[in-house]
Amino acid sequence: MLHQYMQQFLSYCQIACFSERSIETLTVRLNEFNAFIKPNKKLKSHRVDQNCKI
Repeated sequence: MLHQYMQQFLSYCQIACFSERSIETLTVRLNEFNAFIKPNKKLKSHRVDQNCKI
């Protein structure tokens, strides 16, 4: 899903006359961010049991 938003945002940047270098940099950074959050998706789905005492 994030990939779709990234593509839409980059398309907007092209329409808004961002420089080619800016779009390339944004693409690289967004791909790095996407790669960073993919392994961490499992963390989001874990729920802490409220009754659990540590």
